[in-house]
Amino acid sequence: EIVNHFAKFGEIVDTVQDEVTPSIILKFKTRRFAEAAMTTGKNFCDKSLTLSWYNQATPDRETGEVAECTEEVQEEEEDEHQVRDQILAELEEADEEMAANERRHQAFWSRL
Repeated sequence: EIVNHFAKFGEIVDTVQDEVTPSIILKFKTRRFAEAAMTTGKNFCDKSLTLSWYNQATPDRETGEVAECTEEVQEEEEDEHQVRDQILAELEEADEEMAANERRHQAFWSRL
């Protein structure tokens, strides 16, 4: 059910579930799909999910070897994380501004 929820944001190519935690790791086909899920997928069945990026190297399913990131890829990922963090900060700021406008609007109508 939760996989179907996140599939709305893009193609999921792999899932790893941990029944003990409980948690699930979703690997999207593209980073853009993953970012869409991170920014707008936290609400599920009237609950707010805790989402985070999974950054550990995972073994290749066929060979069992752990894929290593090159320095260039790591730098690109760091840049993408900075952009994502900036976007999230801007979204939070916009949410706060909307909430403040809502409070002012409600205060205006309660004075009438």
